[in-house]
Amino acid sequence: MVRLVMLVALLVANLVDAPGISWINYAILVYDIISAAIARFAGLTKRSQKDSAN
Repeated sequence: MVRLVMLVALLVANLVDAPGISWINYAILVYDIISAAIARFAGLTKRSQKDSAN
Protein backbone atom coordinates (compact mmCIF):
# COMPACT_ATOMS: atom_id res chain seq x y z
CA MET A 1 0.00 0.00 0.00
CA VAL A 2 2.84 2.37 0.83
CA ARG A 3 4.45 1.70 -2.56
CA LEU A 4 1.19 2.48 -4.32
CA VAL A 5 0.76 5.76 -2.44
CA MET A 6 4.35 6.76 -3.14
CA LEU A 7 3.98 6.03 -6.87
CA VAL A 8 0.79 8.07 -7.12
CA ALA A 9 2.44 10.94 -5.23
CA LEU A 10 5.41 10.78 -7.61
CA LEU A 11 3.10 10.84 -10.62
CA VAL A 12 1.19 13.86 -9.29
CA ALA A 13 4.43 15.67 -8.45
CA ASN A 14 5.74 15.09 -11.96
CA LEU A 15 2.50 16.26 -13.54
CA VAL A 16 2.44 19.46 -11.48
CA ASP A 17 6.13 20.31 -11.24
CA ALA A 18 7.71 19.16 -14.51
CA PRO A 19 5.40 19.42 -17.51
CA GLY A 20 8.34 18.71 -19.85
CA ILE A 21 8.95 15.18 -18.51
CA SER A 22 9.09 12.59 -21.25
CA TRP A 23 6.16 10.32 -22.03
CA ILE A 24 8.20 7.19 -21.27
CA ASN A 25 8.57 8.27 -17.64
CA TYR A 26 4.79 8.69 -17.39
CA ALA A 27 4.31 5.27 -18.97
CA ILE A 28 6.70 3.67 -16.47
CA LEU A 29 4.98 5.38 -13.54
CA VAL A 30 1.52 4.33 -14.70
CA TYR A 31 2.75 0.76 -15.24
CA ASP A 32 4.26 0.70 -11.74
CA ILE A 33 1.03 2.03 -10.22
CA ILE A 34 -1.07 -0.57 -12.03
CA SER A 35 1.28 -3.43 -11.15
CA ALA A 36 1.37 -2.36 -7.49
CA ALA A 37 -2.43 -2.21 -7.41
CA ILE A 38 -2.72 -5.65 -9.01
CA ALA A 39 -0.17 -7.11 -6.58
CA ARG A 40 -2.07 -5.58 -3.67
CA PHE A 41 -5.38 -6.95 -4.94
CA ALA A 42 -3.87 -10.41 -5.57
CA GLY A 43 -2.48 -10.45 -2.04
CA LEU A 44 -5.86 -9.56 -0.60
CA THR A 45 -7.67 -12.24 -2.57
CA LYS A 46 -5.13 -14.91 -1.59
CA ARG A 47 -5.49 -13.93 2.04
CA SER A 48 -9.30 -14.04 1.89
CA GLN A 49 -9.21 -17.45 0.20
CA LYS A 50 -6.96 -18.77 3.00
CA ASP A 51 -9.34 -17.39 5.63
CA SER A 52 -12.40 -18.95 3.99
CA ALA A 53 -10.66 -22.34 3.66
CA ASN A 54 -9.98 -22.43 7.40
